This record gives sequence, structure tokens and C-alpha cells, in this order.
Amino acid sequence: MKKFAVIGNPIINSASPIIYNYLFKINNLDAYYSRLLVTDIKNGLDTFHLLKLDAVNVTMPYKQLVYGWVDYPDEISKITETCNTLIFKEQIFGYNTDYKATYDVLHKIKVDSLSDILVIGAGSTAITVVDILKKLNKQIDIINRTRENVNIISSFYDNVRVINEDTVKESYDLITNTASDLSFFKHYSKLTNAKILFDFNYMKNQLCKLFPNYQYLIDGFEILKNQAFYAFNHFADDIFHSKNVLFEDENISELLRQKKSKKSNFSLIGMTSVGKTEFARSLARELNMDYFSVDEFIEKYAGKSIAKIFEEQGESEFRKIEANVIKQISSLKNSIIDTGGGSCIFNENIEMLKSHSFVVFLARKPEHIWNDVKTDNRPILKHANYEEFLSIFNRRLDNYFKCSDLIYSFAKFDTAFQVLKNELCNYLNAD
Repeated sequence: MKKFAVIGNPIINSASPIIYNYLFKINNLDAYYSRLLVTDIKNGLDTFHLLKLDAVNVTMPYKQLVYGWVDYPDEISKITETCNTLIFKEQIFGYNTDYKATYDVLHKIKVDSLSDILVIGAGSTAITVVDILKKLNKQIDIINRTRENVNIISSFYDNVRVINEDTVKESYDLITNTASDLSFFKHYSKLTNAKILFDFNYMKNQLCKLFPNYQYLIDGFEILKNQAFYAFNHFADDIFHSKNVLFEDENISELLRQKKSKKSNFSLIGMTSVGKTEFARSLARELNMDYFSVDEFIEKYAGKSIAKIFEEQGESEFRKIEANVIKQISSLKNSIIDTGGGSCIFNENIEMLKSHSFVVFLARKPEHIWNDVKTDNRPILKHANYEEFLSIFNRRLDNYFKCSDLIYSFAKFDTAFQVLKNELCNYLNAD
């Protein structure tokens, strides 16, 4: 199975998996696409290697930071020093598929006929917009929460005017938002208006709330779909070696705009001793949710310890009991589910977990997990050495991966817990 992910922080509400997993399905490709929460980009390559990823899409705030990893950037990446699509082979290939996607949108709204243009934000996406408009000989205004980054952009691009509340125009033909948070812009929105809105942030759609009288809106789903077209073609060429792939533009647009129902449970999966129980108990307490342990329920169900089940009935019987217990999650609500290390080795369990919960794969380096393992009460590991433990991890990796809605790779619980808690809150609080 080929493995793909979108990386960022925050990332839990990314719609990218909806697109790519649909594309893999209609093209009969053995692949899965997940979300990867990255908090320490310096160790990002270690995480990609741990998960054996074939490619990643990159979102905020890492598009510029990953450029330094790339051995073979495309020409647009070289110009913008920004990559949002990385393909891992013997070396790393980088592409800026956002650039082509943005150009398509600006062409669609006939930007050549527009005069007054405002860009909000000063990150990598803003640079992409500014560079395209520079090539189209468009003068633009730009504004950001902080002055430093817009000053850097204006020092490189002579078509940019940095504005403030005294110099903002009363009306713009086009306002483009590349910022994740527009709270700083609320004051400015009372000083101006716009005919056309182009909002890269599809998770909040803040721009249309600030300018309810707009004439035309392009939201972030359009740019997401467009860049996926270019990224998927790179995946098809470089990874699957296929030229003739289906995209189904209209179906993808419909999928993206469908209202998604939130799952009320979170399931934590991963290797034995990765920290699932510690995370699950703490998350249940902090998020005011119930705690459900698959292993504890198995012991209650069987009337004996897991070690005894293995000793008297063997692993195959244990797995049957485990599968029956996992079916119980269909009746759970508002729960953090602590699964066993082998809960994902059967496809039926994967389907059950994904159907009734948002699944978080907790990943750590196997050597770090091994240092914490107490093998005496772990039947599968009782007589194992590290090489055998590593072999188990590698055999299970694909199943962990294709069960996941979110992957979080971390080193220590103390620093990781608050990050994961905040990310789950982002999911619970999303519109």
C-alpha cells in the first residue's frame, strides 16, 4: 500500500483526505491518504521515514520551511522558494501545485480586467498570489497582522503597496484572503468593500462574513480541488507510473461541499506501550468525555486476564473476543476509546472503528517505545527481543495507517498531550 498525508499544524479539519482517497478508489490504486499533525518540522523527515510515506502535501505553516529539504524542486518552487507537494523516492522531489491552482482561479475570474486588488496575509500563499499578479502586471495593496512580513514582500516585489487604515481604498474589485485568522481585519472591513472575494481558508470562510454584499465568491475548496488535480497527476506519474487517471471534477466539488457529520467518539490506536491509555484517560478527563478501554472490557467479558486468555485459549481466540468487543463501540457516544495494540490487524475492526469514531494513530519511534515496554504482562512480547518488536510494528504499520483519520508522531507525553488535546478541540469546535 502506498501512503500519503497532508501535514500541518493545525491539520485535523483538512479536507484533503476526502479528495485523494476518492481518487485512489475510482482509479483502483492501493493507497491511503491521512492527516499528519507536525509540531516539530525539524524532525519531519524522521517522521516521514518512520511512517514510510510516499508523498505529502504541505499546508501552513510549513510550505516555505520544507523547501530546504528538496533535492529537485520544480521551476515555480525555485522562484517562490515554497513547496506544497513532496514526493519521496531515492531523493525528494518538490512541487508548488498551489501556484498553478491559484493561476487557474485568477484566470477564471478574469483578473486581467480587474484594477483594484487587495491581498490579506503575508505568508507563502500570499507570495504565490503576489508573484502571479506581478507577472500579470497588476498593482496590488497588501495588509497583514504584523508589518514585518509584508515589508519583506514589498522589498522583493515593486507591484506591492503596504497599506494601513488611512490608505485602504473605499472599494476593491477583488479581495484575496490568505490569512488563517481575520480578526485583525474586522476594523478594515468597515472601511472598504469588494465585488469579488477569493478566500483560501475553506475552514472558516471568514471573508464572506465580513463582506456579505459581495457579488462573487471563490472559496478555498476551489483552490484545494485545483491544486489536488496537479498534485495527483504528479503522484500518478512519479509513484504509480500511470498517465491515464480519472479526476471527476464535479464529483469532487460535490464531496467537498457536503456537510460532514462529526463523530462523537475518538479512538486511539498504535503499538503496545505507545501511550494510548495515558492519553485516553487524560483526554477523557480534560474534554469531559467517557473513557472506554477495549482491553479492560475484554477481561470483563472473558472473566479473566488477557494473559490468561492467551495462555489458555491462544491468540486466535483472543482476537475473536477483541473483535466482538470492538463492535460494542457502535453504542458509545462522547467517548475516548483506548484500543489494544493489535485492534487494527483485521479489516472488520478497522471499518468498525472508522465508522463510529474519529481515529487517531499515535506514532513513536519503535526504539523509544521499546524502552518503555514491560514485556511481562504483554503476551505477544513476553519472549520477544527488539528486532521481533520492530517486525511487529512494520507488519502492522499499513493497518494503523489506513485506519487513521489523524496521525500524531511525538516523543514525550508531557509536551505532546496539550498539543493533541488542542487539536481534538479544533475538531469538536469546527463549524
